[in-house]
Order: sequence, then structure tokens, then C-alpha cells
Amino acid sequence: MTKLLIVVPLVLLLCFTFGCQQNEIDSEKAAHVIYDAFMLEEADSLEIIEFVLESEETAVAKFRLNGNRLTSRISRSESGWILSEIQNREDDWVSAEYYLPIKGTVIDEFDDAVPNQNVTLYELFTDEGAIKVGIRVGKGGVFLNPDANTNSQGSFTIIADRRFWKESGKFTLKVTYKGGSGYLRDLNNIIVSVSVDKNAKKVALGKIKVSR
Repeated sequence: MTKLLIVVPLVLLLCFTFGCQQNEIDSEKAAHVIYDAFMLEEADSLEIIEFVLESEETAVAKFRLNGNRLTSRISRSESGWILSEIQNREDDWVSAEYYLPIKGTVIDEFDDAVPNQNVTLYELFTDEGAIKVGIRVGKGGVFLNPDANTNSQGSFTIIADRRFWKESGKFTLKVTYKGGSGYLRDLNNIIVSVSVDKNAKKVALGKIKVSR
């Protein structure tokens, strides 16, 4: 009888400890939450720069994704820890449900990677037959168009608020290359237009060729 009384509390203690560990959040688990939320791949580079536990229910994780810095809030839900908010360039917290990754790889006319170049997203409009792009400027003159830099393999990941192109439903990209920059164009020299399904969780553009 004595053994039984000892074993039961130990089992309960182990279950309680394991359960607490499952419910805890740290920088390593935060990285997994971000990785899953943005459907990242093995080739992606994700680094947690700063992790702060705000309360038992929320934490803030500043991270670098493929060289680009972002700040996120991670919250406890009934199903576990989730990426709940992203801080935009105006320092406002926005629901993570609006954000999705836009991925691609920039190559030159010789099919070589174009590293360390900027890729910027612009909403695309058609006005009386003319194609125009939208530039967003926020409080204090902050440039709000989502952008990212290519890595050593020419790949980029832009984490964008899908509402950015809500008015027209489409966007294009502007890429810096060899000291200049230009909007993506097809073989007929027409600016490339990208449309995204409202239920899409990720946009994979594949290889994007640029030339000068």
C-alpha cells in the first residue's frame, strides 16, 4: 500500500511537469511557430533576434527571415501557440491572418543568381488603358510597400499584407539590378501582373529573370 501511495504522486507530478513544458514558449518553439505559420522550407534562413515573454499568454519575437527583419506576437490558443500578429512599419500590430509569404528567385540573362538586390512589391492598376503602380506612404513619410533583399542564391521572401493589393487584386515587383531598377516585364515588354487567390496561404513565383 505504501508503494502505491508513492507511485501515484510521482506519476501525477510527471504528467503535470510534462504538461507545463508543453504549454511553455521559448525562442526555439517561437521559431517553429513562425516556420509553420509562413510555410517555410529547409532553404529558408530563420533567426530569432530577440524573444520577450509578455505574459503567460503572449510573447514577442523579433526575427530575421532570409536577412529581413520582422517583429511578431505569438499567443496561446486552444490548439497551442500561434503566430497572432505582425508589427508593420508604422509600428501598428496587425492580425497575422492578413500576411502571407511571397517567394521567388531572381536570375539574370545567363540564368545566374542575382544576390543582394532589393525586390519591392507594388499594387498594379489599369487606368484608361495605362498601367500604373501604387506607392504607399505612411505616417512620417514611411515607405510602406513590402520589400525584401535577395540572398546569396538570389532567393527572396516578402512577408506582405494581402490587403496591400486589395483595391486592384493584383501586384507586380520592382527589382534592383546592376545599379538600376525596373518593374518585371514579359517578352512583349509588358509589366508582369500577379493575381493571388483570396484563400492562398503562400505565393511561389519561381524563377524571375531580369536583364539590362
